Amino acid sequence: SLDLSLFDTLSHSVRGNSYVLENILLFIPFGLLLPMFFRDRFGFLLCTVLAFLCSLFIEIIQYITARGYSQTDDIVMNVLGAVLGYMLFRVTKLVYRMAGRLL
Repeated sequence: SLDLSLFDTLSHSVRGNSYVLENILLFIPFGLLLPMFFRDRFGFLLCTVLAFLCSLFIEIIQYITARGYSQTDDIVMNVLGAVLGYMLFRVTKLVYRMAGRLL
């Protein structure tokens, strides 16, 4: 089935909140590894757009094959996870550079 309501799964139940958390955690590696493997070719905006397109593709495939539950929330939370992963990459890179200057 298809659910186009935004933030519909948030705080309705413990199960719903766990799905939200899973969707965020699922895409953190996407935002972390994409700029790491492709150096600085993937900036924040491009990483966010690619996460959106990848998540949209997953939801479309779920809808077409009737496997899973297609939700707008999943796309938003997946993109949020990618953004958090990208921010983690940038912070780690900054800390690594600062530590190199101290040594």
